[in-house]
Amino acid sequence: MNCRSDFAILTDSPDGTAYLDSAATSLTPDCVLEKVNRYYRYYNANIHRGIHNWAEKATVEYEAVRPIVGDFIQMGTTTVKDCEIVFSSGTTHSINLVANSFCADWDSDDQVIISEAEHHANIVPWQQLRDRSGVKLQVVFLDEKGQIDLGHLEDLLKRGTRRSLVATSILPNATGILQDWQQIGQLSKMYDATVLFDGAQSVPRIQTDVSVCDFLVFSGHKIYGPTGVGVLYARQGLLDDAPPYMSGGDMIKTVNFAETTFNIMPWRYEAGTQNIAGVIGLGRAIQWVQEQGIDNITAHEAMISDYAQEALKSVDRVSVFFPDSSKLGLIVFAVDNAQSSDVATLLNAQQVAVRSGYLCAEPILRNRLGRGVIRASFGCYTTTEEIDRLITALQKSLQTL
Repeated sequence: MNCRSDFAILTDSPDGTAYLDSAATSLTPDCVLEKVNRYYRYYNANIHRGIHNWAEKATVEYEAVRPIVGDFIQMGTTTVKDCEIVFSSGTTHSINLVANSFCADWDSDDQVIISEAEHHANIVPWQQLRDRSGVKLQVVFLDEKGQIDLGHLEDLLKRGTRRSLVATSILPNATGILQDWQQIGQLSKMYDATVLFDGAQSVPRIQTDVSVCDFLVFSGHKIYGPTGVGVLYARQGLLDDAPPYMSGGDMIKTVNFAETTFNIMPWRYEAGTQNIAGVIGLGRAIQWVQEQGIDNITAHEAMISDYAQEALKSVDRVSVFFPDSSKLGLIVFAVDNAQSSDVATLLNAQQVAVRSGYLCAEPILRNRLGRGVIRASFGCYTTTEEIDRLITALQKSLQTL
């Protein structure tokens, strides 16, 4: 792809960093920065409240992002309604919202099923729900190829006595292996389970289809947008009468000292002043992705991932996690007899930026590898030359480790 010129941070950076940490935060194109700047420069006002021109302009721009999101996450005959798009602070906030609102009345007769490859954001909220209400928390394992074991998932679904929620990542940030998410959704629906997909890593890289899930969560800062903003897609009817996760201004219809009447979807779950600039910037980021072509992004990141995996497998003392499985957007590896933080520090000294440690996915890395790792992750701007720089810097680092 030829999009690097859209990123001033890449063209103007004085140190020439090879940025291989896009799974943590993607870079932001200039058009998104300009969109956010226009809000602050020309119509910096609150939404849904004022009747003056700036407030009305801000409200129109903010609300115009819902159909942009809806169009982006639908495929085929699926139509996403504006009322199904809730703006949040990110993936973590969105998952917590589902856990505390949709599952508010769940108890020991209900179960939540997650995979062993989940990010902490899709583990801890369910642990808290379990500790608070007795919900059964089940973990489905991965097979030898890094895919969710569908036979194990079906066994767990069969054990459900009342309600089940399957909450899994489409593209786990600790493996880089794209899951068979459509089959997971279809299998779960066979047992009347509710399906939540964590799309933090997948939504920026593949075409998403919400027809096979009930909830989809993702973050703006991983799809070339601002930090502090995200999306919860919630199928119509699921959250209409659930207790709001947060309460305050703008999520109400009427308030008196005796009682409060809550707003309708989606504003019912958008308490207080939202990240208005962030939402507006997210809308422009999604449009930019559509301009590049999501299929082009998928193909480019698959090529870069294949190139990186083969290159890393050829380096002495380097072990790639699930080396025989294709990856998308990231490669996780370890160096024999070396701490991951030491490797990352030496790479940083050579202007190669990677992530090290447990990647906010400690259970699978402790259980499978017993140690922290290094992760190189990519965006549509990543080049094979940057992968070559990683390999050269890694080989030089190994001389001192």
